[in-house]
Amino acid sequence: MHPDILNFINEHNFVSVMNNTKWNKLATVIESDPQKEPCVSVKFLNEAEPTGYSLMDWDLETHNCTLFEWVDIDPIKRIRVGVLVPDKEIDLTSDVLEMLNQSNIPYSIENGMYRVWGYHKSGYVPAFV
Repeated sequence: MHPDILNFINEHNFVSVMNNTKWNKLATVIESDPQKEPCVSVKFLNEAEPTGYSLMDWDLETHNCTLFEWVDIDPIKRIRVGVLVPDKEIDLTSDVLEMLNQSNIPYSIENGMYRVWGYHKSGYVPAFV
């Protein structure tokens, strides 16, 4: 891990939950079936706000997973149909749960989303499922 990242983690009292092996397992299982790939939002350690929900390029050599504070997985896949027609919604809840459980990934449920924690603040332990 880069010394600057490690210093940031220590200065802000973050506790690690995930490691590279677990992130790789999650990436592999999420990308295994494009029809069931959920949209995600990522909160990076050094960013104030999370990204918007979108499909993610899970190339972890390009994305430094040591910077993921958390990743929210949306269990509802929305497919744009048109301007005047509501998006088609596909419920991926059972698929997302299978992905998380199959990979033995710790997660919590936050505002209806499945949150995979890279780190949490010392003194605060998420309600892991």
